[in-house]
Amino acid sequence: AWDYGFTQEWPLRGMRHQLSYTLPVHYTEGNGTGVGDVVLNYRYQLAGDGESPLHVAPRLSLALPTGSENASRGSGSMGLQTNLPVSYVLSDAFAAHANAGLSLLPESGDVDGILGASAIWRPHRKVNLMVETRWESAAEDVVLLNPGVRWAFDFDGGLQIVPGIAYTFALGAEDADAVFLYLSLEHPFRR
Repeated sequence: AWDYGFTQEWPLRGMRHQLSYTLPVHYTEGNGTGVGDVVLNYRYQLAGDGESPLHVAPRLSLALPTGSENASRGSGSMGLQTNLPVSYVLSDAFAAHANAGLSLLPESGDVDGILGASAIWRPHRKVNLMVETRWESAAEDVVLLNPGVRWAFDFDGGLQIVPGIAYTFALGAEDADAVFLYLSLEHPFRR
């Protein structure tokens, strides 16, 4: 099995308001490959401006039932999600992050919680070593531990490409461990 997600984010009249969408693709043996539930997001930069140590950016999302419920690629109904991420820059080399969220499927009344935390150490300007943990309360409680690394390539014109890799340990659950691959293309936004 594997999951792929593509997210595109745009500033809306400045960096305080952000709109984005996420297009997921899932593969499971026996069900094949297909699109999952598309998610539309609005994020508000409540605190932090790139220079301050504290950053808070609550997010509200609408999940559209575009994935097949029968093939385990979708929920079969509209959903709402909310997240409250908080980041704090401890020094030039260390940062800490926390995240709390809820997912609601109004049709079924299901509510799932998510809590996450991470620590990032930057030993070099373009390299981040990190460890993340995440708890999910879906059908069963799942705890994930995710140590990894990401690095940056800067190009003329402002484009930055950031690949990364992590190994995900599923702690205390029947879920299998997994490899997590990451790729971000950060480009300047011009009017």
